Amino acid sequence: GKVKSLVRAKVVVKTVAGAFGDMGPVLALVGFVVLFFGIVGIYLFGKGGQMLYRCGIPFEIEDAFEYYDPNTYQPLARRDIILRNCSLDMHSYHEFVEAYHQHNISNNPHNISQLEWTEEMMDLGHHATKNMTCIGTIPSVICRCPGEDELHAVDACIDPALACGDNLCFLSHVPPISDIHGFSNFAQSALIVIAVFFQKNWSLYMDAAVGISPIYSYVYFLFLVIFGSFCLLNLTVATVGQNYSTVVAATEKKEAEAAAKKAQEEKLQAERDAIQKPPAGAGEDGEEEVKLVFDNHTGYILWLFGFVGLPFLHHIYFKGWRHGWYFVLRIVTFNYLFLGWLVDLFRMSALNHEGSEAEMKRVKEKVENKMEILEAEIDRIDTKAQDPIIHGLGVFLAFPGTKLAITQTQEYLQKKLTTFMEENEKIVATLTPSEDAPEEAKLVESAQDDEGDSDGEDGSETSDDEQRAAFLAKEQERIRRQEEWARFFGQSFFSWFADLVVVANAGTLAMTGFDDSLNPALHAVGYFASVFFIGEAIAKKIAYGG
Repeated sequence: GKVKSLVRAKVVVKTVAGAFGDMGPVLALVGFVVLFFGIVGIYLFGKGGQMLYRCGIPFEIEDAFEYYDPNTYQPLARRDIILRNCSLDMHSYHEFVEAYHQHNISNNPHNISQLEWTEEMMDLGHHATKNMTCIGTIPSVICRCPGEDELHAVDACIDPALACGDNLCFLSHVPPISDIHGFSNFAQSALIVIAVFFQKNWSLYMDAAVGISPIYSYVYFLFLVIFGSFCLLNLTVATVGQNYSTVVAATEKKEAEAAAKKAQEEKLQAERDAIQKPPAGAGEDGEEEVKLVFDNHTGYILWLFGFVGLPFLHHIYFKGWRHGWYFVLRIVTFNYLFLGWLVDLFRMSALNHEGSEAEMKRVKEKVENKMEILEAEIDRIDTKAQDPIIHGLGVFLAFPGTKLAITQTQEYLQKKLTTFMEENEKIVATLTPSEDAPEEAKLVESAQDDEGDSDGEDGSETSDDEQRAAFLAKEQERIRRQEEWARFFGQSFFSWFADLVVVANAGTLAMTGFDDSLNPALHAVGYFASVFFIGEAIAKKIAYGG
């Protein structure tokens, strides 16, 4: 037969192969979203190298050597120090610093309107007078420089929004996140879009974009996360899942057809064997024939291992340990000093018969014990179902539903017993001979007696029958209304309350530490949730029959 793991691996391979055809429209949509958001990201955050500007402080070239080694420094993303040699108009820069402190803009940002500076005056590299080294501030702050047009980039300037305070803003040529992520070109922008799809450090990219345009960045990343991470990825997973379900259904149908064909062949073969064999499964001497569990051919092959000093392997194959000390003696004495080994060559069929008989007896006992355990458990649950406390608890847990917990346990055990009996149908048939006929006869006689006794009381019981019919009608109407309520709510009221407790407990865990004044209330909710969960477990254990 086929190995189950290989069958499942074949299903996975077919799913992947079949998904490529169905993924065409989805991949086209993914490509369009990457193209659209990549271009929009370049337009909003990448024009003029906006994400490359950093707030910095100008130093003399010789003085800057104290902060870095010019022989080993490399302009890499997310370094502790970012610098660049730049030509500056230091006279204009000093005038800006003096005006900044004169108007006390650091404490009163509204005074920024008093700085009547033009874009040309803010461009510190337009009339450069001195070569300096611009070193970025720590932590790194993204800033903006005005230009003649949207695509024009200047080397150093005064940020119009004064994001750098009294420092300058310079073009660093270092991306804020990594060397391969950014909005300088479409390749970097597409990688950011794909990273957001998989929610890989996407908040870092949004934080960098906020330094350029807060409103646009929030809107851009909100729609990108919704459409990319939530919609497209789930659509991809749903497509693969649907294809997997189709492949599994086709495979199961094929396996069912093969099993049905095999069962039909076995049935035909059994009918042929029944015609050829003696009736009632009797042997030549009238004794019941034992079905052979083992194979004589395999026994002979294992018998040959006696030539290499293992004259007892065939007894292990026939599970000879069921003979107790005789098996131990065969092992210890090397099958009676190889004499037993020689005799076994002519007794292989008898050994197979004895081993098969013992094995069938063991299997029958195992099946019988399993059935007794299941039947005893069913009787125990049936007895508990009559307990008013368990019944009331089940009604409370299931309301407005009508299916009680103890009923689910009964159905589960009955299904388990039925399945077990079907799997061991031939063995069960030998254990439980049919006794339905006498029982049915007793039931028929009892029904006839009841009918005869009730002939003389028809007139007196007519009113009772009408009351009983009216009660049953009202009960059926009540059950119908409860089932409608159960379908409307989807689950019981108790389950909804349990979900509410779970959500409330999760909320308290998330809020712990935000405000110390709320800690007593949060702890109270946590204690209540713990007690509720323990009580829920105990109640369900009792309601399901313990």
